Amino acid sequence: MDAQKNRTNLRTTLVPLLLLSVPLAIGLVWGIVTDDGAYITFRCAHNLAAGRGPVYDSPLGTTPKSPLCVLALWLPAALGLPLPQISLVTSALGWGTMILAIYSLCQAMGRPAAAIASAVLAALSPVFIPTLGTEIPWGVALAWIALALSARERWRLQTGALVLMLCLRFEISTLATTALLLIIRWTRQRRFPLKPTLAIAIVATVWIGSVMLGLASPPSPPSLSLTRGLDTIERLLGESDLYWLFLPAIGLGLFGLRTSKSIWIGLPGVALIALSGDAIAEALIVSLGLLLAGLGVDVISREILKQIKTRDARTSLYRLALSISVVTILASPLAIAQASSLLQRYRARPTIRQVLEQQAGDWLRANSEPTASLLSSARVGFLASRPTLPWNGDASDAAAFAALVETLVQSPPDYCVSYRDLHWDRMARTGWFQDDYTAVLTLSSPYDTTSSLTIWRYAHAAKPQPVEATFGDQIRLVSFAAPDSVAPGQTLDVRLYWKARQPLEEDYIVFVHLLDSRGELVASHDGPPRDRESPTSTWLPGDVVPDVHRVNLGDDTPAGAYQLWVGIYTWPDIERLPVRDREGMEQVNRTLFLYTVEVKR
Repeated sequence: MDAQKNRTNLRTTLVPLLLLSVPLAIGLVWGIVTDDGAYITFRCAHNLAAGRGPVYDSPLGTTPKSPLCVLALWLPAALGLPLPQISLVTSALGWGTMILAIYSLCQAMGRPAAAIASAVLAALSPVFIPTLGTEIPWGVALAWIALALSARERWRLQTGALVLMLCLRFEISTLATTALLLIIRWTRQRRFPLKPTLAIAIVATVWIGSVMLGLASPPSPPSLSLTRGLDTIERLLGESDLYWLFLPAIGLGLFGLRTSKSIWIGLPGVALIALSGDAIAEALIVSLGLLLAGLGVDVISREILKQIKTRDARTSLYRLALSISVVTILASPLAIAQASSLLQRYRARPTIRQVLEQQAGDWLRANSEPTASLLSSARVGFLASRPTLPWNGDASDAAAFAALVETLVQSPPDYCVSYRDLHWDRMARTGWFQDDYTAVLTLSSPYDTTSSLTIWRYAHAAKPQPVEATFGDQIRLVSFAAPDSVAPGQTLDVRLYWKARQPLEEDYIVFVHLLDSRGELVASHDGPPRDRESPTSTWLPGDVVPDVHRVNLGDDTPAGAYQLWVGIYTWPDIERLPVRDREGMEQVNRTLFLYTVEVKR
């Protein structure tokens, strides 16, 4: 009895250590190839430690996905510890905890073979590699902990796990998971779980308040993309044809659970989680598939063991060895497929790009003011320790790209760090970018030419000011830029940023008038946009067109305050388009007042 008890205790100790150590080892070998969004959390933690609050200094008002994660990193940031390394280790431990929770759930279900197979498959899954350094592994781990506690009917602990999961990441997927487990709990206890529901309602209220205060991001909208899912499947199959074996394994796993009420209750919840499309949803669905594949291996191993009717098979030691052998043989192709993906993705890590980003961060720290703003990846902004509008070239849709461009036109950053990709090339080819930015440094590597990046600097002294006026309900004046003062005999350069609201059929003329205090014209400039290089009939809706007008002042212009007005008219009948300001008020004389400029001698 003592020997058996010792073996049980040894297994109870070694299995959790092994399940925790495998993801940790993979994470340490993989290195700090962290999702760009994690650096938003790191920056917020640094700002919190510096007394600036848990905010990300961005003109877009970017907020962290997990204020709880920011709070957890506050102390390491205050102590000056490297947050990327700490987050890497912490998230790897979360991955290991998820594996341990899946193992415990299978044990509670009386499926030891499934426990081993599912744990091995979860430990080798390449899907969790991109989540390293983020809070996502812990969010998924808490979901599986809550499910394992549900199987053991540890209801109070389950409530704590669900509350902690929602505090860590408030998303549609985590809400759906919570609702699903509470419904299962309701059916088992045969009474409504009032206290857990109230606790969840309190967490939701706190999250809503945090979002309103700008301390947290709202839940991601549903973003299920069939194309993205098919691309993921195609990539996996390209890494190994053995991934096809997951389909029958998952099917057998569902077949093995056919008599369980929970599986039928859970199907709508699983569908809702899948439809949410956020990062935690993807990890939850993948981990569920790995569990079902492990259960499928368990179903096959049980059938094989039933067919073996030798006298030796009755001994527990032989059956244990035989069971382990069968599970190993059945799960090996699935594990090999995932190991192949891990190896290929390890070789394709963007290590050279990260070296160049480190060089860019070092250059910006040495050659820009501490308050200089950036348009760059969140990682470069973190390394440069500068206020950053995070964008690494991703463009989810045309509307998001257009919104980003409009933000940049109204509030252009001092520096941009561009990559060699399609969306950045599109950005760099626009007229306003070419007019406003000049390249100051290009960093590249002979080992990977696709990883090169360029640092751009804003080329003008005056930055644009937002206007948001409409001309003829066809054209928007997004913003303008002009110096605060000018001397007599000099040229007042006025940059206007136009945006067509619809396709235009006519070629209009833009005029800029400088009026004195009596309203008399002192100087002006009339002409087609960009000096006939970009007539209005060629404008496309959504494109931002920079338009420079040079107003020449006479040498005898008296010193004083002058008003700058702008308008648009047709040619040759010289009929001005009606003008409405940002409040929708129609302007007198069909001209728009921009600002007051000082003429100084």
